[in-house]
Amino acid sequence: LLNLILCTFWGITNGASIIIANAKGANDPEKARRSIGNTTLLMIIASVLVMIFGAIFSKPLLVALKTNEEFLDKASTYIMIYFLGAPLNLLFNAGAAILRAFGDSKRPFIAVTISGVVNVILDFIFVYFLRMDVAGVALATIISQGVAMVIVYVYLIKDKRLFANFERKYIRLYKAETREILFLGITNGLQGFIFNFTNVFIQKCVNELGPAAVIGKAAGSNIEGYEYALLNSISVTCLISVSQNYGAKKYGNLKKTLFLKILQEYLNYHI
Repeated sequence: LLNLILCTFWGITNGASIIIANAKGANDPEKARRSIGNTTLLMIIASVLVMIFGAIFSKPLLVALKTNEEFLDKASTYIMIYFLGAPLNLLFNAGAAILRAFGDSKRPFIAVTISGVVNVILDFIFVYFLRMDVAGVALATIISQGVAMVIVYVYLIKDKRLFANFERKYIRLYKAETREILFLGITNGLQGFIFNFTNVFIQKCVNELGPAAVIGKAAGSNIEGYEYALLNSISVTCLISVSQNYGAKKYGNLKKTLFLKILQEYLNYHI
């Protein structure tokens, strides 16, 4: 359910990364700055929408998904806290996408690593020592995402070696950049929405099989997440490579990137 809602807005960050990477390839730092400010404001607006949606619909949706009574209250608590922390999640994803658009995947990785360590430590403190149960797990998650968000935006503000920095004066909706980001981002987000929409129905069927099936699927999904992260990282790399080379008008590199992506997909399905 969380992925169903958030993936729609994560798609917008992918659209933004295409526009920003294209601006870098075309050596247009002004367009990159406008796109960065534009993306940040779009994510703030999206965060408000997600928070309102979560506050109103989270528990009714869980009931509609036939969530087991044994899990309903805890699931509702977790998802409510997570939705309230949506600004931290969405702004981190936006900041990380901007850095990757410049060809910098190292610093988002550093931010996520630090965030992961913070998450584990806070889980231990909130759950083991403070006995906060599932609320502690949710709170630890959104705090760790806040740490990651702060790290990436500090990089975007302070590191003057970047192609373009985040500047407060550019936080506004520019007509051209908004149109481009939404045109690419909404289609990308809808793709994620449709994929997760089917998963929601699968989850509903699993919920009807009882607690043991729910726990088993949750464990399996965690393992599946590692495979998805590996394959998605290659897709994101290709996305940035194509966008930068298209902006630089190095069309020969587009064919090379496309060939490598097709080869990766072939190996993925045949090995």
